[in-house]
Amino acid sequence: MTDHQAQDIKRRIQDVARHDKPFEHEGIGEIAGYGIAALPALGELLAEDQPIERAERLEDLLKYVLKRLMSGSVSADTALAIARFQQRLGLTCKYKSYAIKATTPLGFAVFLQTDGEGFSFQCHRTHKVEVFHIVEPQQNARVFLCPIDEWERIYDRDGFNAWLQGADDPRFERWMVRPEPGDVFVIDQLNVVHTVLGCVLEEYATVSTDMVDRLHDQNDGRAIPEHFTRDYARENLLKADAPKSSRLVSITADGPVTEPLTATKLEQGQKTVLADFAVQAERFTVDADGNSPALADDKRAASLYVWGGSGELVIGDAGDGRSLAVNKGDVLMLPAGVPYHFSAGNDGLDFSRHRIEHDVAFFDIP
Repeated sequence: MTDHQAQDIKRRIQDVARHDKPFEHEGIGEIAGYGIAALPALGELLAEDQPIERAERLEDLLKYVLKRLMSGSVSADTALAIARFQQRLGLTCKYKSYAIKATTPLGFAVFLQTDGEGFSFQCHRTHKVEVFHIVEPQQNARVFLCPIDEWERIYDRDGFNAWLQGADDPRFERWMVRPEPGDVFVIDQLNVVHTVLGCVLEEYATVSTDMVDRLHDQNDGRAIPEHFTRDYARENLLKADAPKSSRLVSITADGPVTEPLTATKLEQGQKTVLADFAVQAERFTVDADGNSPALADDKRAASLYVWGGSGELVIGDAGDGRSLAVNKGDVLMLPAGVPYHFSAGNDGLDFSRHRIEHDVAFFDIP
């Protein structure tokens, strides 16, 4: 493809992605029809610091392209192109007043929250599964989970605001925990009021966009900090280290209930399943100079985030030359049905895997 053709594709994507007009099926069909040729332009545009509305418009266009590329039987060469695209792009940054949400298009994200700040107190209005894995809680970190009927019984705005500012109030305190590194919270039902405040956390979700009713929005009207940029996000993501162990935490009327999540020993490392619902959330470590097991999945696409170490992602059969060097902070994406595995360097490898079925990942893409 010539530079002129590449610029034509980029201009067409920019025109279709304009936020002041609805998507036109002819336009999105044209973008999807470019296939792999559309990925460089989309990656260049998604890497810009921009309002969240524009980032999500571009992300939707990317999902139209990916739905076609990742349908049916996908060749190892196409899988390599998709993985390389995601690695070069990295995580897409969406800026909120309280956090940077660094995402992939298939529902995996890392949040960098300001201490004591976080999501609104919200409830899903349509079915969306979220798994929150706490990486680093800050001094004022909190997680709140409360049934909607109990929320409606106890909530009053003034009292709740006072509690958020530090006042004692057992009505709300009973539904709150101070999280520890490795804590896992699962939101797999409607009508659960929830938030996470003051954490670096992984989110494993069915979609990367908001689908909630905000019942108490303490962030309303707040400006996005000027220092929230892609460079700032990258710098702070590289500082974070994944926890060594995890536990499942739920909050009941009688207090928090915890359950250790036991790591499964592998031949050259270990695996911990954090959750297995509409999405599967897993954490892997691979021993120094070791190999992960074969990681192919016939039904689910994967987002992979490297938390530590280095090595290679090998796609297809070893020795075919389809591999990518990977390091801490890299993110990759692979379609269903393609064989792959990791080979670790002499410092080992630590990564997360988010898996999701094709029809779930692209449910809103015709």
